[in-house]
Amino acid sequence: MVIKDIVITEKALQLAQKGQYTFLVNAQANKEEVAQAVAKQFNVHPISVNIAILPRKSIRRGKAEGHKSLRKKAFVMLKKGEKIAAFELPVEKEEKKGAAKPVAKPIQKEEKKGAEVKVVKREVGRVKV
Repeated sequence: MVIKDIVITEKALQLAQKGQYTFLVNAQANKEEVAQAVAKQFNVHPISVNIAILPRKSIRRGKAEGHKSLRKKAFVMLKKGEKIAAFELPVEKEEKKGAAKPVAKPIQKEEKKGAEVKVVKREVGRVKV
């Protein structure tokens, strides 16, 4: 498995708008293998592939010191007009006028008639605005 994961960060999404997509790939993968894997998995035509080897992070568990495994990031440029759907941002929908909104809290009133105390509850539901 060449492609481990897609990278979705603010910078990666900006690059994706320009047609350059970012993936975390296997540490032993080369540019040709990455290009073939992207073409096969996403049905696109990569033009170029750049690879960056990320620095290892050191970790410590008590007295034992070590480091995290090697990570490799691939930047894949696609032909003009081609897109990968996984990098598309979800579009927020605007609320329609007259949409039902929930009522905040039920209101309780006490009505006193002589010695009796009567509790009146108002139903909680959806009210059209």
